[in-house]
Amino acid sequence: MNTVQTTAIIALSLTSALRIIMFDARGKTHKPLSAAIAYLSIVWFCSLALAAAFAIESLTTWLLIFGLALHTGAVLWSGGNVSKINPKKTRPIAANQGFLKRQAVSQSSKNLMQEGRTTSETHN
Repeated sequence: MNTVQTTAIIALSLTSALRIIMFDARGKTHKPLSAAIAYLSIVWFCSLALAAAFAIESLTTWLLIFGLALHTGAVLWSGGNVSKINPKKTRPIAANQGFLKRQAVSQSSKNLMQEGRTTSETHN
């Protein structure tokens, strides 16, 4: 492996491990299987980064093969439908979306109230 490949493996592995560690679990239900998968993923990513940093090429290769096997398993489990691997998130992406949603609800409430007035006026 050259230095660019080694640097890429270290950077990607540590970024993935840190992202799992920094996951915000507030309001989430604890799932033991997910916690075990997260723990094993952190161990795997950190081992991969250390193996690449210390130039242990055979270990690095086997850890990369292990990761490829996991991803292949996920693709097979989803039946080839990659959209099932990473389901869409339902939470708002930006802070302004909550404001826009409240504004839309308030506008639709006003429209309903106006429609109610016009129908009651026509019945009188």
